[in-house]
Order: sequence, then C-alpha cells, then structure tokens
Amino acid sequence: MVDDEHVKVVYDQWGPEYDGYFVREEKFRREASYYTDIFSRHGVRSVHDCACGTGRHTAYFAEWGYDAEGSDLSEGMLEQARARAREKGLDARFFQADLQDLADRAERTYDGILCAGLGIAHLTEEEELRRALQSIYRVTNPGGVAIFENPPVDQLVTEDDRLSLGPLRVMQEEERDTLNFRIINHNGDHTLTYMVLVLREGDDGGWDYEVRSFPLRAGITSDLQRLLPEVGFSSVQVRESVEFVTEYGKTDLTLALK
Repeated sequence: MVDDEHVKVVYDQWGPEYDGYFVREEKFRREASYYTDIFSRHGVRSVHDCACGTGRHTAYFAEWGYDAEGSDLSEGMLEQARARAREKGLDARFFQADLQDLADRAERTYDGILCAGLGIAHLTEEEELRRALQSIYRVTNPGGVAIFENPPVDQLVTEDDRLSLGPLRVMQEEERDTLNFRIINHNGDHTLTYMVLVLREGDDGGWDYEVRSFPLRAGITSDLQRLLPEVGFSSVQVRESVEFVTEYGKTDLTLALK
C-alpha cells in the first residue's frame, strides 16, 4: 500500500519549486486546450482537476470559462494553486483530497474530470486504484467524461534494464543554481520508484543534495481499461502516443464516459 503521508510530505516540500521543475508553460497550455476540445464534444461545463498539483490546468479551465475546481493530496501544492488563481483573478476553487476519498470531500458532482500527470499512477495496489476510480465515478455526472493521462514512464525502464536516468533541469533560487535529475528504477514487480535528485549550490561553493522519491504503478493504461467498466463507466477509449510538446515525449490518454 502507498504511504500517503510520505507522498504528501514529498509534494508539500516540492510545492514551492515544482513549477520550476516543469519549465515549459506552453506544455500545460497545449494540454489544457486538448482536454477542453474533448470536454466541448461532451457538453462539459463544470470540471474537476484531480491531483491538480499547482493548478496549472485548473487555471486554464477557469480562464476559458469553465466552472473549475481542483483537489490534491498535498496542501503545499494547493497553496501554489490558490496563489496562481489569485494572481490571475480567477474563480477557481481548491480543496484537499486523496483520490480515494474525493467523493467524500467534494460537495458536488461535475460534467468533466481530469486526472493528469502521474496522479493515478501513485495508487500501486489494486484495491486502492479501484476505490479511487469508484470515487471518481461517483462525482461524475451522467453523460460526463473522465480523462486520465498516463505518461508511459514504465516504457523508460524494464525489468532487464532496471534504471533510467532522465533529463537535468536547472533552476535559479536566490541567484544560486539548483539542479534536478530524474531517476526511475524498476522494482521487479508491478511498481517503479520515481526519484528526483536535487542538488543545491551552497554558500561555501559546495553542493547540498536531497532525494525525493515515491512508488508508481506500471502498466496503468491497461489497468484502467480493465477497471473503469467494472466501476460503472459505460465506455472506455484509449488514445495512444499523444504528443503535446515534442521534447516532453508522448503520453497515453484514457477517456471514460458515464
């Protein structure tokens, strides 16, 4: 079972610098535009952004006229999301919720649901994933659509070639460099360990470091295809190898209709 408290602490600590790790705002704009095209085809007016992180997608939805809300496990990430909405003068609302208890925390239901990034992949155990999908089903209006982005991180590493070293991100913090390096390890079962090695330039010219890590579920696309109909969704479609911005690679999308 995933240690929710550990994941929460990782993202709470990551919140203030998370947006610097993903340096291309255009990536999120293109993603949000793609999602709203799907929403428009299904008559979506209200959207809930699950595991919304710092609220980039949520902000675009609100800016483009949707009744938009977001939720996340991490209050540290939600602080950034609320600040973004305030700065832009947007009526986007946020509340703290784990995917598994979303239906208990939400005060309403929605026409459209988005679960982008690695959100759903944090649920490494079958029963956790099933409970989350049941919760998402409960907050989806009849005729509504749920979109799951499934970045194929498991394709970067296999049981034979168990370690993947990813791109380096360079940030500036108080005129000092901070380097972020992604490492993915295959655990030899249905899980991966996703790690970010953070190197910070110190006052003495040396470097301090920390490692942020959490487990992820491999093969999430096929699991969603199997489980979404079981929890009640009437139709499930997969769009493979969708490319938003070339340098970020391709991703899979799963669409579930209620």
